[in-house]
Amino acid sequence: MNNKTTITITDLDAMRLETILSSSFDSKGKHLADLERELERAIIVPSEKVCPNTVTMNSVVAFRILPSGKKFCLQLVYPDKTAENDTLSVFAPVGSALIGLTKGEKIRWTKPNGSKMEIIVDEVVYQPEREGAYSL
Repeated sequence: MNNKTTITITDLDAMRLETILSSSFDSKGKHLADLERELERAIIVPSEKVCPNTVTMNSVVAFRILPSGKKFCLQLVYPDKTAENDTLSVFAPVGSALIGLTKGEKIRWTKPNGSKMEIIVDEVVYQPEREGAYSL
C-alpha cells in the first residue's frame, strides 16, 4: 500500500464499509484489501465531529493524480451508486485512497497493475456532514 497519512472516517461510514466488505462473497482484490487496511488504521469519529474538509462517503472531491496531473471532481460513493454520473466507488483504488483524507493532503497509492500514483485532495466541494446530512 502506501504512506501512513493519518485518516479520519466517520463512525457511520466505517460501520457501513465494514458491513459491505464482510458480506463480500467474491474473492477480494488487492485494492479491497487496501481499503480494509485503511479502515483498520483510521481514526473513527462521530459523524457530527468530522472535520468539514475531510473526504467522507458521498463527498464531492476535487483531486489530482500525479504524475499525470490529471484533475477530477467526483462524488465518492458506495459500489451500488456508481451508475450515477460523476461518481467514484470507494472500492476503486482511487476511491480507497481518498476516503479519510483532508483538503491539501496527498497519499501515495499502488494501482492494481503495481505502478505508483500520488493523489492530492484539492478541495472537498461538498461533504454531507458539513451540511448536517448524517444518514446518507
